[in-house]
Amino acid sequence: MLLVATTLNGHAIASDVPVYTIILDFMHLVTASLWTAGLVYLFMIWRKEREQVLAFLPIFSRIAFVSLILLILSGVLYTLKLLPDITALFKTTWGLLLLAKIFMVMLVGGVGILIREHLRKNDSPGLTKFLMSDISFMLIIVLIVGTITHLNPVPKNEPLVWKENKQDIEFLVKTSTLSPGKGSLWVTASLPQDGSSIQSIDMYFLLRIKESLHQLMCP
Repeated sequence: MLLVATTLNGHAIASDVPVYTIILDFMHLVTASLWTAGLVYLFMIWRKEREQVLAFLPIFSRIAFVSLILLILSGVLYTLKLLPDITALFKTTWGLLLLAKIFMVMLVGGVGILIREHLRKNDSPGLTKFLMSDISFMLIIVLIVGTITHLNPVPKNEPLVWKENKQDIEFLVKTSTLSPGKGSLWVTASLPQDGSSIQSIDMYFLLRIKESLHQLMCP
């Protein structure tokens, strides 16, 4: 229930296809929870129940591998759906933190391979070292995810700067922002080259987004 509540209160619900993003986000959270819970369990019993750990590790290793694959797949699909284009990753703090998270997940995958190798060799000291590394990476990822949750994945709109020349008059329109809420609009027009003056400027705003350019008319 906690994972469902987290999904329904996150970025997924704001998508134009919420069912799709909610499913991906829920899958992402479930697989991340399985991996995290397994690591925490191993950390808690590692020193006191070494035989139990060695018996649990092969099972957890397989679960962690499948979880990591599903984690990456759901994360990639979710990100592609959430962002307007992939370059937005480099334009926001959310995107840069996500790249850092991806890097940490790659490290986790590498450590997982080493753990499987040392498990096959029954190398307990090596397992301890890499298990602690995995837990450290997990804590860093949790911190990054906690920060990402409170950030906007979509870059802020840039102010509009629009120029058009009509009847030898150059019109310039600027806005303070294109984000929802209060904003300012400035319109300037150069004097006609024939020496006449501008009597008035009428502005019309079209409702459709793709045709929302201002039409300026001068009598």
